[in-house]
Amino acid sequence: MANASDLPTEIWLLIAQYIPRSQLFRLKSLNSFFLNCWMDIKWRKVLIDTEFPHRAVRSLSRMVYVVQRIFSSSSDNVYV
Repeated sequence: MANASDLPTEIWLLIAQYIPRSQLFRLKSLNSFFLNCWMDIKWRKVLIDTEFPHRAVRSLSRMVYVVQRIFSSSSDNVYV
């Protein structure tokens, strides 16, 4: 019997297109695929507010995980 993890990523991406964002939020703890989908949605756009620099620093520190995940599959080294 086939396991859900045996499905290619392309199939999972097609499936994820039909899942409402509110449900993706709930599924993010299910597996790394859904976590990555949620992180892509959450961090698609970041506003850096210079009026409140402490908020900007906090947002940028959260982006470290996203940047590392994006470049982890490439052969380039990322230093953050």
